[in-house]
Amino acid sequence: MTEENKQVQPSGFNAPVKLDAANETNVAKASATAFAEIQAGMILARQYPRDEAVAWQKFTTALTREKMAERAIYSYPRGGTVIKGGSVHMAKLAASYWGNIWSGFEITRVTNDTIDIMGYAWDLETGRRATKPATIKKLIQRKDKQSGVTKWKEPDERDLRELVNKQGAICERNALFDVMPSDFRDDGMKYAENTLKGLYSNINEKKKKILKAFEALGVTAKMLEYYVDKEQWTEDDLVELTGIGNAIKEGEDPATYFAMKKEKPAPATFDLKGATMGDPKNHQGYEPKKAEPGPEPVPPPPQEPGPAKPTKRELFEKMPSDSLVHLISVKMAEVFADDTDAGNNFLEGAVGNGTIKPIAFEDQEHEALVNFALSLDAYANKDQGGTEPESKDSSPPDMKSMAQDSPKNETAEPKTETGQSAIEWPE
Repeated sequence: MTEENKQVQPSGFNAPVKLDAANETNVAKASATAFAEIQAGMILARQYPRDEAVAWQKFTTALTREKMAERAIYSYPRGGTVIKGGSVHMAKLAASYWGNIWSGFEITRVTNDTIDIMGYAWDLETGRRATKPATIKKLIQRKDKQSGVTKWKEPDERDLRELVNKQGAICERNALFDVMPSDFRDDGMKYAENTLKGLYSNINEKKKKILKAFEALGVTAKMLEYYVDKEQWTEDDLVELTGIGNAIKEGEDPATYFAMKKEKPAPATFDLKGATMGDPKNHQGYEPKKAEPGPEPVPPPPQEPGPAKPTKRELFEKMPSDSLVHLISVKMAEVFADDTDAGNNFLEGAVGNGTIKPIAFEDQEHEALVNFALSLDAYANKDQGGTEPESKDSSPPDMKSMAQDSPKNETAEPKTETGQSAIEWPE
């Protein structure tokens, strides 16, 4: 090339790359070497063609070995079901016995966020060639130690290399199965499953091994039991879990498998025990019920009346005559202190009505004194007008307080040296 810098577009690249003269020479040498290798492989393939029967026998015999059978299948979820397929190890095993195949993967483009890779397989004997491209993001899943939540993070150099190798191997596997007969994949899976079923005759022992293997992949025994969803595991369950383990090792996320099983809804029953009609207020045409009258209140049992309060007559009758005479004299002086005529008129009226006989106060006729005291009490309460009506409880009014409220009561009762009343009118 005459120019120092040229843009070249190598096979499989999507963007031009500027190369100087020295690099152009290196690229030319690498291209010539690759072309020579391919040409030599095709010549050898024509000279030594494969023996398909021998290749098939060796391939199926290899799948009878436990370790090879365990690594030969994988499983992945899709549409609520689990799809099984041949793993990367099965594809490489079949290619090694089939022979005359050139396979691998290469990185075709790198950006800040993604990497483009392409897996290829070339049957040098028949000339059939297949490529399987893929684009992967520069992200990996890691569990946060503090929160325990799995998050996507940017990988370091080592993690990025492992990510590219895993995805490149998957692309290479798909290309190999594309150029080889399909029975190598389909029948090879059956051979591997039959081998595993024969080895899994002791279910409990193999179950322990699988639980231990999944524990190293971050899958707990409880997650596996929830996935299988049955008490007794079968040989098919063990084979399926083996395939899932291989898929996880190839880069699949465990959450994709163990999050697809959802709790089964409870079967519908017609047992109406405990069923409710909901809030009646939300029903159509709801009308609140009228409150039903409750039972009539039970009246309290009648209480026995206590002892009746003594009337003034009873009090007066219990007093000695001399004390009653003295009490009447004091009360007369209190009621008629400023009105002698009214007092005389009251005395005349009392005598005329037969309340007392025209005798002196020293008279000892007790009944007449009691009647006179009652008349005087009524006169004092009614302010010299009428007689006192009988109260409902047969107890007389407060003679003393009513006499104090009367406008004619301006003369105080006789007092003792201590300031108390000399005589108390009976209450």
